[in-house]
Amino acid sequence: MRRLLFIALTVCAISALSYSCTSDDDSEVIDDSQTPTEPANPGGDGGTTGGGSSSTDETIDLDLNDFDIALDQTSLSETEVIPTDEAAEDYDDYIEHSDFTSEIAIVYSGASATVTGEVKGVEVTVSGGDVAVNSETKAVKYSLSGSATEGSFKIYSSKKFCLALNGVSLKNSDGAAINIQSSKSAFVVLGAGSENTLTDGTSYNTPDGEDEKATLFSEGQILFSGSGTLNVNGNKVSTR
Repeated sequence: MRRLLFIALTVCAISALSYSCTSDDDSEVIDDSQTPTEPANPGGDGGTTGGGSSSTDETIDLDLNDFDIALDQTSLSETEVIPTDEAAEDYDDYIEHSDFTSEIAIVYSGASATVTGEVKGVEVTVSGGDVAVNSETKAVKYSLSGSATEGSFKIYSSKKFCLALNGVSLKNSDGAAINIQSSKSAFVVLGAGSENTLTDGTSYNTPDGEDEKATLFSEGQILFSGSGTLNVNGNKVSTR
């Protein structure tokens, strides 16, 4: 953000400068389209009177190519302060304050998926590479890995949950790659050193009564953390 802000400020400064040189101000009007004329001399032909002096209009020729734009290439560093006071408004928005004690692992391969782990109150349905979860249980983490040429992850949950992306690539030709049909918070954690890619289809086959608008869609807030990489490719063109 620091670099983008510096560039934005520099461009704005040039724009403002260009505008000020072609617009009226309170002291002088500069018009390049007219030939400068000698101002009227209230004192007649013999010079000036009353301490006044004669002057001529001056044309300013400004070439923006004469300006240099310096880019700030300083490496950005960010320090995050995690609140420790449970009364803090955003205390629950940090995964450090949530303990996900149960785990279900989902490994994708081509047009299929393998699920390991059983948690009471969690139902997992697999159809080819499409995985659907119905959960009434809290403190569950779902770990996704592997690559699906035709697959997706969809979840209905009445409790907040963790979605760990550990080097997963999902491509769904008829909908979102990850579809979170839950109003609860979803903690999306990008595994250290992992590269994750999500790709949706050009058209969606969305069930009646549901919404689905993006490659990574959620009815509730998504809280990202982790040091991995997430690539999101959107193919559907909105008609709204």
